[in-house]
Amino acid sequence: MFRLTFLLVGLIAQSYAEPDLPECELSRYIQPIVNLNADAYFKGTWYQTHIYANEITDEMQVCVSIKPTITSSSSVSQFYTIMSPDVEEIYHGEGMLTPLSNRIGKYVVQFRDVNNEGKPMAEEYLSYYETIIDTDYENYSVVYNCGIKDSFVILNRRPNELKVHQKVEDVLKRLGRNLSDFIPINKNLDCPKN
Repeated sequence: MFRLTFLLVGLIAQSYAEPDLPECELSRYIQPIVNLNADAYFKGTWYQTHIYANEITDEMQVCVSIKPTITSSSSVSQFYTIMSPDVEEIYHGEGMLTPLSNRIGKYVVQFRDVNNEGKPMAEEYLSYYETIIDTDYENYSVVYNCGIKDSFVILNRRPNELKVHQKVEDVLKRLGRNLSDFIPINKNLDCPKN
C-alpha cells in the first residue's frame, strides 16, 4: 500500500534507508516558475487529476487532494488525502516544504505517513524534489517530482475536473509531452471536495 500510494500521488520517493536526495534524469532540465506567489499557491486545496510516470497504468484510479498551509515565512505544511476504490482505507500523509523565501518554485519535500487526525505514524521523513513548472494559482498547476524516478502531475482546484486549461497543453508541449501521455487518475470517480 505504501509504495502504491507514492506511485499514485506521483511522489515516487526514496526508501527511508537512503537519506540523500535523489538524482533524476530530467531534474536539471526542468525550469521552475519564478516569482512564485506562495500566498496564492499554498492556500485552498489542489486535486491531482493527471499523472505521467512509467509505473502508472490506465487501470489505476484514485482521488488525491493536497491541502497546503503556510506555517512560517519559509515553510509550508501539506496534508495529503488519497482514496482509491481498490483500497478500503483512506491514506493520509504530510509534507513539509522548504525553503520558500527565494520565490522560485523548486523545493525539497519531506513526507511521512499520518493518521486522519494528522498525527505522525512514522518519525522518519522521505525526501524528494518538487518543482512547480507553471500555474495560474486558481485553475491549474503543472508539477514535476523527482523521487526515484521522474514524474509529472497536473493539479486542479476542482476535484473531478478532467478538462485541462489550454495553458497546460502549451506547457506540456514545451516539455516535450502531450496531454495524451498522461493518465487521468480520477476518471469515473466522484472525488469529494475538501
